[in-house]
Amino acid sequence: MSDIHLFQLLGLAMFSIGVGMLVHPEMLAKMFRNLEHDPVAVYLSGFLSLFLGYVLVAFHNTWSFDRSVIITIIGWLALLKGLSLLLFPTSLFSVSKKLTNSDTFLKIFPWYAVVLGSILLFFGFFA
Repeated sequence: MSDIHLFQLLGLAMFSIGVGMLVHPEMLAKMFRNLEHDPVAVYLSGFLSLFLGYVLVAFHNTWSFDRSVIITIIGWLALLKGLSLLLFPTSLFSVSKKLTNSDTFLKIFPWYAVVLGSILLFFGFFA
């Protein structure tokens, strides 16, 4: 899979997630609130993040000064997120409680996903 395909895939995912959260803002808060009560969801999201991060790092670990380093950074962040979800789930519950109690986070995070997704889509389809 080339850089273009990775930018397209990650961009579509991030953009879709962000728009979905903007259209249904209550889902983001509900998702974070229910996370503590659903250990299976925590385990699966940790495993999927670990898997995605590993695949990106294993096959695209390029530290160069061009746009392809964005994929490497996303891979390492996903790998670290997966490890932390699997190793320290209770610590993350306290963080998620603080985030869901913050209206600022719930308003900013969807826009962050839309902007990052748009940048990735630009690199995947137009650059």
